[in-house]
Amino acid sequence: VLTLYSVIKINKTNKKLIGENIQRKELQERGQVERRLSKDEEKRLRRSGQLIVKRRFGWMYAPDKLEKWLEAMEEHGLNLYRVGKTGTVFYFTMGSPRKVSYCADYQNIADEGYFDIHRDAGWKSAFISTSSIQKWTLWSREYSLGDEQPQIYSDKSEIN
Repeated sequence: VLTLYSVIKINKTNKKLIGENIQRKELQERGQVERRLSKDEEKRLRRSGQLIVKRRFGWMYAPDKLEKWLEAMEEHGLNLYRVGKTGTVFYFTMGSPRKVSYCADYQNIADEGYFDIHRDAGWKSAFISTSSIQKWTLWSREYSLGDEQPQIYSDKSEIN
């Protein structure tokens, strides 16, 4: 029993570490590690109204609504700054309106190739869940006003 418990715990820890390494690498590649504000700076911006915090509980049950909500926020000038660790707290900075396409994607197993394919296509990850139960990635891609809204999947069999 102790051996079985140990093997399960080691596997769970390995999966968690792999997920954290992928997320850390993704953040470094898109330059967010340097851009991240300190807690004091975030508090100062929140008091001044430049940083707005919104919560969306249960968006995993309707990811299309989350995508539309985030796109509407961007059109109103609330630019997504970061997403909290649990994926339910969204931090926005006051900025200029822009056209951004969002895609909430669920994958059972997300290896490095999964991230490379989307990164090469111009998508940036805004959130990667660290949960062992829910494997969500929130992708974003900015586009111009006259361009067609980008879709992460073009094959109808891959669209949920």
